[in-house]
Amino acid sequence: MDQAPHSVPQDVQHSKQIGANKALNEIYTALVLHFGFRKHRVVKEVTAKDRNNLINDYAREEQNMFYLRHPYLTFEQSKGHAQDLKKKEQWIDNFRKIRTKYRDHFTMEMQYSHLNVKDAWE
Repeated sequence: MDQAPHSVPQDVQHSKQIGANKALNEIYTALVLHFGFRKHRVVKEVTAKDRNNLINDYAREEQNMFYLRHPYLTFEQSKGHAQDLKKKEQWIDNFRKIRTKYRDHFTMEMQYSHLNVKDAWE
């Protein structure tokens, strides 16, 4: 007996792996877009690359959820960090700099004042 008494036999492990791949294959098939909903629709064949892409997507999603569950700053820390960085003051200063680049306001009278040459002759 070369197996440990508490270990799982190889054929059972292999069948579990096949079952997991089959379940993943069914999930992926449900996610694949079909070319129409008619009787003779064309369904994309699921490949190993497709399964690996789906596994990577799930892993990325799990990593994103981990970061959402464990934020970098606590609520108390994040409450005043913008005030410490003076974000609002920086935004106002930047806004004023942008506003100074614009030309002054003008009226139509100012725009066409060069045409007002007749009054000088009267």
